Amino acid sequence: MHDIANTPVVSGVRKALEDAYRKSVEPVKGVSLFSINSSHALPSAMASIAHMILHRQVVVDMPTVPISTVSVFRPIESRSLEPLNVYASSDIDARKLQMLAIERDDVSSLEPPKALTEAKAKIQPGACFFLQIHWVSLFEDDAIIEMERLDGAAREMGALVVIFMENDSKSDRTYLSEHCSMYAEIDACEPDPDAQIAFAMTNVTLRGWHAFGIGRVLVEMLMLPDATLAYREGPLYAERALTRLAWYLAHSGVPLVQIPKIIGPTAKPNVLIDLAAQVIQPFNSVGIVVPPNWVRRWESRYSTIAGHVASCSHATGRHDDQPEIGVVTGDTNVAAPPATRSTNARNSVRKK
Repeated sequence: MHDIANTPVVSGVRKALEDAYRKSVEPVKGVSLFSINSSHALPSAMASIAHMILHRQVVVDMPTVPISTVSVFRPIESRSLEPLNVYASSDIDARKLQMLAIERDDVSSLEPPKALTEAKAKIQPGACFFLQIHWVSLFEDDAIIEMERLDGAAREMGALVVIFMENDSKSDRTYLSEHCSMYAEIDACEPDPDAQIAFAMTNVTLRGWHAFGIGRVLVEMLMLPDATLAYREGPLYAERALTRLAWYLAHSGVPLVQIPKIIGPTAKPNVLIDLAAQVIQPFNSVGIVVPPNWVRRWESRYSTIAGHVASCSHATGRHDDQPEIGVVTGDTNVAAPPATRSTNARNSVRKK
């Protein structure tokens, strides 16, 4: 899970929730199934999931069994996963992630149930495999049976098999959570202004924890000044970027009536409605606060934000932003550029 900063009241709440959560869940092994709404986003989504597993032993807030290497099955004739070489370059260079080219009539046939049957034959104790499949409704019952067998075999060996299933049809697949060790959904969404790619990740298996800010994650990919890619992970405030901005403003003490005026006329009809529909509200009792450096992210588009936040913080006594201690790059803490830090230390940047 994410780190908890030493901030009075808020950190105590988050720590209590974190402790209760850790005591109630076992590290996941077996099959972790991801449904993704865009095949174009698959390589970057794979890279971000691999980064979670390799550097934090976590996958969308679910702890994993210890994993040191991720192996990705790649069809030898297909080029669809080639961008993964860029998105996960540092993990590939460190030999933490490897691409395994396989024949089209092997696992890479990508059609369940055959792909799942073949994958079961390749499981090794303590290993982690990534597999992409195309779900074919005609074989759905057979595929579910094979997935359950694969899940059982992987659990027995202490292995983790991460399956990515394209679901462009937007059909409801949440029932699949009953047939594997973990089921999560990935939706490409709007990034904050300083990021290039963003995903809303919802761990359906942890749906009972969503109200506590656990199991719903926003992952963003950024290009750093030295041209390297980095991942930033934090709570899923909202999928829509302007709604996240409204969340940050409201949490920082800006009155709701002022928020549409700050954001602009195009947002007036729906931004507050969308904000009210979010699982975690700006004023919450579970310790979710604004991410560090959020004002800096947005002031290039809205130059008056800093002034509004400063005046409202002074009037309300709320001071959420603190000097940022560091940026997490892999497993190492290094000095950060001038920025801000909130009690939500999980909103750190991690280099690929």
